[in-house]
Amino acid sequence: MKKKTFYIILLGAVVSSMIAFLFPLSFSNLIENCDSIKIIYINDNLQHSPINEKIFEKDSETFSELKNIFEDYSYRRCVRTIFDGSSMSGNDAGYWLHIYIDNGNERTVIILGGTGEMQIENKIYRMGYWGNESMLGFMEEIVEVAFTD
Repeated sequence: MKKKTFYIILLGAVVSSMIAFLFPLSFSNLIENCDSIKIIYINDNLQHSPINEKIFEKDSETFSELKNIFEDYSYRRCVRTIFDGSSMSGNDAGYWLHIYIDNGNERTVIILGGTGEMQIENKIYRMGYWGNESMLGFMEEIVEVAFTD
């Protein structure tokens, strides 16, 4: 009887973990009631320059386009989400995007480098399930809307 209970508990833990790690989280929750989006583009070279920065207010057309991009993508938890994710290494995009989502006095910070991993409020999350194609597409769309004049 004890073995059966142990296996049932173990199976429940495994299934719960799989659901938690594989279930997609929506960016919509982060930008739902935000007032502005600030995007910083940092070229990935030794001096981290040039740095381009733009702020988009809630009533602008570009803000709406950015919000639509965010609504088209999702992210998920990974093993690194459990631990402090204060460091990310690697950059497959050739640039970094720092996205600041302001909602009143609260600010959410998202850091993207194209590796498939991203940092949201010092926690590491993943976009997509295999590789980095989802993140690279997401970053490309953001840059195209935000920095194309």
